[in-house]
Amino acid sequence: MDFQYMPVLRYREQERIAYGNSNFDSRITPLFEVITEKQRSTDTIDKLIRETSGKDNVIIDIPIYVPIKPNTQPSVTSFLNPMKANDSLRTQFFLDQRLVNQGTFIPTVSYDPQVPFSSSKIKEQIQELRKKYTTLAFRCHYKHNSPFLSLVESYSNEGDILIFDLDEANYRHSKFEEVHKRVTSTSQKKGLKSVLLRSTIPKDLTNTELENDEIVDKIDNSHLKKYSEYNYSAFGDYAGVKKDELTKGGVISPGYLFYSWESNSFYGYKGNFKSANSFTTILLPEILKSKPWKEFTDSHKNSCYGCSSITAIDQGTKKGNSQPSWKGFAASHYLKTLEEFLK
Repeated sequence: MDFQYMPVLRYREQERIAYGNSNFDSRITPLFEVITEKQRSTDTIDKLIRETSGKDNVIIDIPIYVPIKPNTQPSVTSFLNPMKANDSLRTQFFLDQRLVNQGTFIPTVSYDPQVPFSSSKIKEQIQELRKKYTTLAFRCHYKHNSPFLSLVESYSNEGDILIFDLDEANYRHSKFEEVHKRVTSTSQKKGLKSVLLRSTIPKDLTNTELENDEIVDKIDNSHLKKYSEYNYSAFGDYAGVKKDELTKGGVISPGYLFYSWESNSFYGYKGNFKSANSFTTILLPEILKSKPWKEFTDSHKNSCYGCSSITAIDQGTKKGNSQPSWKGFAASHYLKTLEEFLK
């Protein structure tokens, strides 16, 4: 595998739509985080297989790093809590014969950085998965990185993928220097694909903070162009959307983050707090006259699901007051842009 970019997509409706409207080539390999047992009434594994049919090299993970809170979505809690409590359940999920038979899925060996680290459990997971999968991904967090990387050094095979997941942390910080070196040197010695993964949009960024047609200074997307300077062979992010904590409810707060390749930045747009109608009365006209809208060609706007949806809303052929839908538009535009411009 010689990919440059690994978008991390939560396996839920809007990210699935963005993925389904993308056309990844060998430069892009997605990682799907499975967060629920079912997608509406359909088994997640069945739907995942159907929606990735014909695709090569799809990485899958169960994000046990996600904190479970009282307001976490019930479907997420019911799926992740048992996975957090019992490592063998995660292994059993990946060893489901439907996934194994496809020959395209790459399971991820990962851990919860907020609980005590168990080398024996990770070792057991690697050994069980290796019986059915030639290629594995390893997801390393800063916390417990040393014992985890020791296991990678001992049990990884050529062609495996080693991901250093920084969450929202600044990859330039000096405290990460030695980990960067160990991850990349291990990858070079063992023939692994190394990936620098960051969530670039802060969780505490609110739509009410955004200023129309202004770059959002709190978003640092620079690792997209700097990862190779740290000797990584690829980079990853959350496909131009916020890595939320999967909680339920919340108040309608219209907003949109529009990615610009020219500046490698996100421009912000906002409507009126608690007013869903302002997606179309305020956000839409602001976006259509914006700097990034003018940056992209008609060819991009016509072939990009996100941009063509915005055009359809403007023309009255598509409804435009759904907050999740606008998140999907942003992800689709980001993915389409990287498809076009990555070299």
